[in-house]
Amino acid sequence: MGIEITKGSLYVAKIKGSDLLEQDMFWYVYVYQGEVFLDIGSYGEVLDNIYSLTIKEWSKLGVDKTNADFEEV
Repeated sequence: MGIEITKGSLYVAKIKGSDLLEQDMFWYVYVYQGEVFLDIGSYGEVLDNIYSLTIKEWSKLGVDKTNADFEEV
């Protein structure tokens, strides 16, 4: 899929509007058998799987300012 962690400002991607829920929900990526997958989950559920990516890397996965609030790490 061409996703590679690079130098630059890194961000986690909180799902836009999840602040209205009981707990924040995040976009996260994981690798299974060499494939990159995008999923959602709460911070506690995906703590080990939340990746910090650049805005450009998130964009390659379809996560952008229309569906995420980015938090710099």
